[in-house]
Amino acid sequence: MSAKKVSELSETSIFSGSSYVPVVSEGVTYKMSLENLLQKTLMVEDLSETSTFSDEAYVPLVNGGVTYKMSLENLLQKTLRVDKSSEIDSASAKTSVANGDLILLEDSAAGNSKKKCTKAQFLSDVPQVQTGTSDPAVTPTKTGLIFINTATADIFISTATGSSSDWKKIT
Repeated sequence: MSAKKVSELSETSIFSGSSYVPVVSEGVTYKMSLENLLQKTLMVEDLSETSTFSDEAYVPLVNGGVTYKMSLENLLQKTLRVDKSSEIDSASAKTSVANGDLILLEDSAAGNSKKKCTKAQFLSDVPQVQTGTSDPAVTPTKTGLIFINTATADIFISTATGSSSDWKKIT
């Protein structure tokens, strides 16, 4: 295979799991799977030399023995980028969030490393409001729950989780 200038390579945006990118380290060329490359896109601190490029920059990518060029924008379009604003805002909205849905966050106690949690985990310390047409008669599932009797407008708060008498009416 003869060497080609990047400008001579054809552009593509779809690759298989066996696609790889040539990576040069200390004068030796290695191949890195596209999957491994994209796993590190959020790790900006891993970059050592020039860490910013325009979206028009190209990356050589090998798929099935053929070398293609891929714009950096195409390569990173499915990743969360720290250099682009409004990426989350541009995502489609979900109207009904389930307790098992995931939330991406940066853990300040772990050097701001990326972590995930479910909606239920995220809201575990937030007081939850329940309603009904009679006073609460079941044992509360956690301390700090709020219950509103919509028939009488009475408000209760759970002070423990031992029995239904742990609901205390706020007067």
